[in-house]
Amino acid sequence: MSQENFLDQDTSFSPANENTGIRAKIIGIGGAGMSLVDGLRFDDFQGVDHLVMDVDGRALSDSIASEKLAFGRRHTRGMGTGGEFVLARKAIEEEKDLVRQKLEGIDVVFLLAGLGGGTGGGAVPVVARLARDAGALVFAFTPLPFSWEKGRHAQAEECLAELRKHANAVVPLPNDSLIQMGGPDATALECFAEAGRNVGKGISAICSLIFRRGMIDVDFAHLKKAFNRRAGRTLFGYGEGEGPDAIRHALRELMVCPMLHLPDVSKAADALLILITGGTGMSMKALQQASTEIRAEFKAGQHVVFGAHVD
Repeated sequence: MSQENFLDQDTSFSPANENTGIRAKIIGIGGAGMSLVDGLRFDDFQGVDHLVMDVDGRALSDSIASEKLAFGRRHTRGMGTGGEFVLARKAIEEEKDLVRQKLEGIDVVFLLAGLGGGTGGGAVPVVARLARDAGALVFAFTPLPFSWEKGRHAQAEECLAELRKHANAVVPLPNDSLIQMGGPDATALECFAEAGRNVGKGISAICSLIFRRGMIDVDFAHLKKAFNRRAGRTLFGYGEGEGPDAIRHALRELMVCPMLHLPDVSKAADALLILITGGTGMSMKALQQASTEIRAEFKAGQHVVFGAHVD
């Protein structure tokens, strides 16, 4: 199975650098998806449109997203799906024309949805398919239940397989990895907040490659070509470093990033997306060495997208 890796180092995105010729939209679906979108807004993440979608009218009203879409009222009367992803899938299919309107003119779609419940798991593959049909590049970030949640975990795997048929890249975020993200002494809230920040870093890295001008720019057409196929297993990792040997420190942190060490996942990449952001003193030798080591570590094939920006 194919696998893509998004690897970035200390990346940020500012609307001041936006390429107005390309439009992006973050779409949160269901409870987990809406929480992630709201978290991005709380963290002052700006520069792209935000849309949340749910069958639960009360949960939707609590979201602070700028755009909201309620669906499935005929099936759920404005309440939840009771964990029935088939019901959510049927409901979103019946309102796909309305979803298509929300996707008009959008070039890049970021889908955020938990796959262990009914709404996210059932609706996100349909939205991914409609976005691809509309010509958008589709990236999905999907929290997965704990492995001991046997029923929900099996359902999530089924929904994940369906989503991979349509999205260009799918980054699974297993709850089992939360303790690695937050550390052994972190609270549950801190672990979930760190997972949300990881999603923000992934979206920010891709937006930076698309919208910002840098020392080494990435053409949007090149990015679409690299990911213009059905998504396989996808990983995202990041590293940060400071001081005169910042890139070396960031590279070490990247290699131990818990999101790159998920169980039963090979680190061989068919497509590799690398972004390195640093100060004005960042040397060409360090850039070349870092990209070479990353390519070797992930056994990169011919589809390598590389960008370098000065922050």
